Amino acid sequence: MSVESEDVTFFGCLEAVRNMNGDDRSLVCVELSDGSIMIGGGGASFIVTMEFVDKIVNAVDLSKDSDDFVEMTVGGQAVDYPSTYVISFEQVCAVLSEQLDGGAKIVEYEVVPK
Repeated sequence: MSVESEDVTFFGCLEAVRNMNGDDRSLVCVELSDGSIMIGGGGASFIVTMEFVDKIVNAVDLSKDSDDFVEMTVGGQAVDYPSTYVISFEQVCAVLSEQLDGGAKIVEYEVVPK
């Protein structure tokens, strides 16, 4: 199921993320002027990947063991992700605040140059 919204404000995106259930609603994409934010999962566990012209940026939780994997559904596909890629709802809120409102940078990221 896909739902489109023109509301790319922090609160509009937050509402879309709150509606994710990790099953049939497991992906939110936010188009930015210089890239995009893709949020997958739902409930209490999320994956955030951002794509820009020159890099791909993944939100990470470095307090987790990188050798552990977690199965999550993103965009209808079950995938095993390194546990360091799985972040909380609060961390998703922080990413959205940083990217949409210029909020403080409190989330850690993995940056992959293109």
